[in-house]
Amino acid sequence: MDFETAQPALPRYPGTSPFQALPFQFSCHIQRAPGVAPEHTDFLATADTDPRRPLAEALLNALGDRGSIVVYSSFERRVLGELADALPDLAEPLAALQDRLWDLLRVVRD
Repeated sequence: MDFETAQPALPRYPGTSPFQALPFQFSCHIQRAPGVAPEHTDFLATADTDPRRPLAEALLNALGDRGSIVVYSSFERRVLGELADALPDLAEPLAALQDRLWDLLRVVRD
């Protein structure tokens, strides 16, 4: 899983702050079983509105409630945490995603 964010100097949406990382895109490949080709899924916000809720809902739908989520670095964990803070009604399922993260950076460094 990978996020892309924008960090506008001037807050674009209520409740945001200068240079806050606002996720507007995610991409992930989901392997449902060993030996099965991964499925690609993504989200790209195209409306000129706060992208966090539609992105979070699409992400939760795409990733379901089980399986490891492979990331590279702590950035994705931080984005999930900030989404949970911004969207209290989705905080619990977003925290559950954080619990499933497996950071590939440790493997590459070692």
